[in-house]
Amino acid sequence: MFGLFSKKDKVNEAMTSSHIASSREVALHALLDLLKTNPKPNVFYFFSDSKNEFISLLQEKGIQYKEANGYLSDGSAVYLHDARKFSTSIHYEERRFYCIDLFPLSSEFKKLKQQLAIVNSGAVLHLYAGLNEPFFKSFGGDKILNLMQKLGMHEDELLENKSIDRSIENAQEKLEEKIEVEVHTKSAQEWFDKNIINK
Repeated sequence: MFGLFSKKDKVNEAMTSSHIASSREVALHALLDLLKTNPKPNVFYFFSDSKNEFISLLQEKGIQYKEANGYLSDGSAVYLHDARKFSTSIHYEERRFYCIDLFPLSSEFKKLKQQLAIVNSGAVLHLYAGLNEPFFKSFGGDKILNLMQKLGMHEDELLENKSIDRSIENAQEKLEEKIEVEVHTKSAQEWFDKNIINK
């Protein structure tokens, strides 16, 4: 009884399922192929450059999309959300959630997953990223890619494993320890240039 108020309540979070390709281009095209047939998809981004990049790809593929401001519409279009501004208490149990940015800080990624858990109690956030992205490069992504290729990984193959999810989370936590005041940027590369340089 005396420990009742000393323990922090565990905050529910959406599960993460990482889909890692040899490059960002391969990862995003794999997601685009999925979105053609997936009902009610919602795609989250942390960097505005990523949003613009993805919109160009959606337009090339002729996939209908809409930019959303936190609200999850019942329409069939792909809805694009700024992950850092997403907040809603409306429940959408049938929605699918995807992310096109592997954001470097664990706290921001956790905030998004906590919001998704409110929206959908069984939510899974599917992350699509490439080993050539700044996040992976900062942790030796090129070496990982070379190893995977030697082991027979095909160029269009996606790596999906719980150990990858845990490794990404650990890496995010290590990066977070280096940041005192975050500088917000438009792209992942700019983020690393302004936040991690000489640290």
